[in-house]
Amino acid sequence: MGLSASTAVFLASLTGIPIAYMLNLMAASLDEKYVFAAGVISLIAIVVLTYVLADNKKKLSDPLFYVFSICCFSSVIDLLIGLENDGVLSGFVSFYLKDGEPYLKSAHGTLICYWDGIGHYVMYLMMLSAMAWNQDFRDCGLYWVGSIGHSLFVFLPGNVIGKYGVKWSFLLNVPYVIVPIYALARFLNERPKATIPKKQSQTEYSPIWKRPVDMLLILYLAASLVLAMFRGFTVLGCNPWYIRDVEPYLTDPTSYPMLQMLVYMFYFIPYYCMAMYGLVVPGCSWMPDWAMVHAGAAIQAQISHIGSAIHDRTPYIHRIPMTFDSMLPFLAINLPLLIIPQLMAARCLMSSEYFMPVEEKSNDSLKPSQKRETKKIK
Repeated sequence: MGLSASTAVFLASLTGIPIAYMLNLMAASLDEKYVFAAGVISLIAIVVLTYVLADNKKKLSDPLFYVFSICCFSSVIDLLIGLENDGVLSGFVSFYLKDGEPYLKSAHGTLICYWDGIGHYVMYLMMLSAMAWNQDFRDCGLYWVGSIGHSLFVFLPGNVIGKYGVKWSFLLNVPYVIVPIYALARFLNERPKATIPKKQSQTEYSPIWKRPVDMLLILYLAASLVLAMFRGFTVLGCNPWYIRDVEPYLTDPTSYPMLQMLVYMFYFIPYYCMAMYGLVVPGCSWMPDWAMVHAGAAIQAQISHIGSAIHDRTPYIHRIPMTFDSMLPFLAINLPLLIIPQLMAARCLMSSEYFMPVEEKSNDSLKPSQKRETKKIK
C-alpha cells in the first residue's frame, strides 16, 4: 500500500540526515567537483524515491510536486547546517561547509539555513498536503515565492562579492532562481476574476480618512519608504553615524547586510508606493497577491537580518551589543518591518472585497430596447 504524496515527500526528505552523514565520512576522498556531483545525484534520487513511495501517481503530474519534494530534502540539509554551525550537531555537513558552500558558515548563512529548514519546510508540507487533498495553496505559494525569492536576491550576489568566494556547489542554487519565477507567474495567472457590483462599490467603502486601519498602514508604508531610502544611502557611504551608533552590522564584510539594504531601496520602495495607492483606491485586484509576496519577503529579510546582527558568528565589531541602549533602537526600527507586513497581508485577505474590480455592465445585461439604442448610437 502506497503513502499519500505529502507523507512520501516527508519521509524521503528525512533521508537527508543519513545521506549527509555518509557523505561526510567520505569527505577525505572528495574534492569540490565531486561534492557538487553528489548533490545533484542526491536531488535526482529524492525525486525518484518520492515517486515510488507515493500512492496516487495521477496526482503527481504537477511539476511543483517534484520541486517541493527536492526543496524539502534541501530544507533538512539546511537545518543540519544551521545546527552544526551553532555546535548542536557535529560530523554531518562539515565537508560541505568546507568544500561546497563555505559562505554558509557566516551568520547570515546560518540564519537563512534555519529559516529554510523550519519556515520553508513547513510551507512545503502545507502546499504538498493541499496538493494531495485537491485544495488551494495559492496564498501559501505566493508567501513562499516572496520568502525564497528575497533570500536569493541577497544570498547569491553576496556569495559572489563577499569574502568567501564561490565553488562548484554554488551552481546547486541555480534551480532555486528559476522555480520561484515560474511559480510566481503561475500563481498570478491563477488569480480569481471576481468582481463586485458598481452600486456596492460606491456605497460600501468610505474615504481613506474614515478608515483608521488603512490610514495607519499608509503611515507605516510612508515611514518604511523613507527608512529604506535612508539605509540604502547609508550603506553607499552616507550617514556613518547611523552605522556607528545604531546598526554596525551594515558594514559586515560578507556584504549580505549591504545587499539587504539595497534590495529594500530598489525593490521594496516601488512596492510601498503601489501599496499606498492600492489602499487609497478601491478595486486594485493585484493588491492581495503582492501583499502576500511582500509579507514572505519581509519575514525572511528581517529574521535573517536581526538574527545575523546579534549572532556569535558575526565579528564583535559588527555585532549589535546585547544591551538595552543598543537593542532598543535596533529592534524599534527592524521589528515593525517584520510584523506590519504580516498584518497588511492579513488585512488584504480578510477584506479582499475592497480590492475586487468594479463589475462592468455589458450589453447582455441590457434590455432589448436598450441594446437597439446602443446599436443606433454606434
